[in-house]
Amino acid sequence: MATVTAIPRGSLCSSRQAARPSTRLMWLDFARLAAAYSIVWLHTPRSPQLSSWNVLGRFAVPFFTAGAVFFVIDGLRRQPHRSWREYAVNRFRRIYVPFVGWSLIYVLLKLFKKVALPDQANDFSGFKILWTGTFWHLWFMPFVLVVTLATFIAARPLLRRKKLGCIVGAVAIPVGLLVACTNPPDWVAADANFALLAWQALPAACWGFAVALVFPYGLKRIVFYRTTTLIAIGGFATLVAWLVACGRNDFVENLSGTLLFIAALQPQAPVWVERFGRFGAVAFGIYLAHPLVIKTFEAVATKLHWPITWPLDLTTFAIAAIGSTWLAWALARWRHTRWLAA
Repeated sequence: MATVTAIPRGSLCSSRQAARPSTRLMWLDFARLAAAYSIVWLHTPRSPQLSSWNVLGRFAVPFFTAGAVFFVIDGLRRQPHRSWREYAVNRFRRIYVPFVGWSLIYVLLKLFKKVALPDQANDFSGFKILWTGTFWHLWFMPFVLVVTLATFIAARPLLRRKKLGCIVGAVAIPVGLLVACTNPPDWVAADANFALLAWQALPAACWGFAVALVFPYGLKRIVFYRTTTLIAIGGFATLVAWLVACGRNDFVENLSGTLLFIAALQPQAPVWVERFGRFGAVAFGIYLAHPLVIKTFEAVATKLHWPITWPLDLTTFAIAAIGSTWLAWALARWRHTRWLAA
């Protein structure tokens, strides 16, 4: 997690009573938790009344993507002599190994479901599980592994050349815009389980790359001001409302996630944010575990012949949010399973 070394005057929650300085970005931890629960919601609604409202969670993957890219470059600035081999081994251990572990967990879930509930739908993937995993949400882990490794390679020489870094950062913004507004190639669109999802998240990677490259050169001070934070939050809320009203749009989804990430870089937070934000440390564990809870509860509901209604959707979401939080927290506390909480 990035540290904060200087807080300019006018930053959000600057009064001593409302906030206290922290070496962690507590707003970022809080936003990570909110994004994790948004993904839980994204995968929950099945009723006609609420199915269209799953777009409320579409900002979350771009948020996590922009953040992952940003902190690769932030880490390079703090550890400029770190080798690519060391970084790659660390990334593989922290991302791909849990990916394999959760893939095995979800295979076991499907096998149990096939035996216990043979009349319910089930599926088993082929060799593509090496990059898609054994459940639909696991694609993000190989994707973020590749993106962070590519970012490390691309950003390292740019950090030694301030002007070139700023130029590349400026170019990355329209590149992200171009990807967001361009239909993917046919071969990308044909792979809906990985390539298409990766394409849809690429604009946020470009914009996170741009923000990180220029962050120390004036942008940091601008981001820390209260006005910038409020504008970013207002823009995020407006874009999410647009998604609810108009439906999916790659540009809007990526921009809303990136704006939330920028707003979350605010270095000071009130006490209530710190209290909730501490669970942000297991946000990725919530992301990994939530389908386990959702599908288990849905299987039980189907077996009991409960109708698919909006109250059932809300109940499923509540159980999935609480259950995945507890599971991620429990995994993170035990040293033998901590690696599964990523």
